[in-house]
Amino acid sequence: MRSSLIRAIAALDLPNLPTNVAIAPAQIPLTPDRDDVRIGYRSAIAQRLVANCAPEVRSNAPEIATEIAAQIERIWPRPDIGGGELGAISVGSGGALDLAIRDRAVARWLAGVLARGPGEATPPNAASWPIDYALDRCASWAVAAEREGWFSLEADWLDGDGRLRLGLRAERTAIAALVRAGDRLDAARPPKVSERDKLAARLATDFEALHRHSRPWEAYHQGDRATATARLGLYCAYGVILRATLPPP
Repeated sequence: MRSSLIRAIAALDLPNLPTNVAIAPAQIPLTPDRDDVRIGYRSAIAQRLVANCAPEVRSNAPEIATEIAAQIERIWPRPDIGGGELGAISVGSGGALDLAIRDRAVARWLAGVLARGPGEATPPNAASWPIDYALDRCASWAVAAEREGWFSLEADWLDGDGRLRLGLRAERTAIAALVRAGDRLDAARPPKVSERDKLAARLATDFEALHRHSRPWEAYHQGDRATATARLGLYCAYGVILRATLPPP
């Protein structure tokens, strides 16, 4: 999401926006949706761009936000013109941007995380037992599924209607938490060690809830291999992101 906003800002051509106005990637205000399940963002990027400008320029924040939204829609087209990764975009009070992310984009992001590999069975130097436990669970499920012959790094994330196959609240909450953690780790300004520790601890807690309510074996023994593989893929994605929050061994 951050990279799309950067490209949109670079493409702006508004006569009332001074040419010397710029903002570093790490300074882009991008707040995750307060809903633990829905994946989306609110950004006050337009207000930030004109914060130090003359009053007549600051009053144009809604217009600038509308242009940013138009640029993002061209980067991520709507379903009716063949794209569909970005959902609704709206400009709120004062020029705040509300951006909803469609399941198709989430699936592509999860596939990219999973492509890094399932992770090793032995955890690195983790900060606490819950983190060690979560990493061990992520890896051991992958090892067990591989031994049984149904492990795959190419999970089928979407159902026939283009929606995420994992629809349990615990699964959607876990995915939203992963996306937020991934965004923070990919930010231009890397999180400090203390923030990484908090990220890791939160992910470990989220994984415990996921592990209680979303079991790959349960779906597999019910004959739903697609859901079983997607659940296992989510476990492995957790392992990848959780490892990324920790210092090297």
